[in-house]
Amino acid sequence: MEFGAWSSVIITGLPLIKEALVHQGHNFLNRPMSPVRKRIFKTNGLIMSNGQEWKEQRRFTLTTLRNFGLGKKSLEECMQEEAYQLNQAIEEENGQPFNPHFKINKAVSNIICSITFGERFEYQDSQFQEMLRLLDDIIVMEVSVWNQK
Repeated sequence: MEFGAWSSVIITGLPLIKEALVHQGHNFLNRPMSPVRKRIFKTNGLIMSNGQEWKEQRRFTLTTLRNFGLGKKSLEECMQEEAYQLNQAIEEENGQPFNPHFKINKAVSNIICSITFGERFEYQDSQFQEMLRLLDDIIVMEVSVWNQK
């Protein structure tokens, strides 16, 4: 599949993802980077790195996530709480059509915040809303045609 100027592969399902990244990992090295990502991240981090550096970053990430509760009941409870909060926010729409984009972003961000900081933000928190809006702006800017030069 072509994604702009890049050839792309979309992989779904855990067995295929494992096959691609574990058993066929050498075929997925040196993924292309947008100019914005290259400037900000260089080749650092789990997503931007390749080869041995990627393996080390992955091992560190998995260990850290396990320490934060990945695979433990506490993480499940955190996700259930956020699912409840998201459901409440959707019910507030009273059956009217709405764009779920920011509600879902708030839920996902709150799960991450709960795991890493031990607390969540209220959906109405103005600083939380501004942070999510800025993150959204960065993503839009990154995928814009103007940044692909």
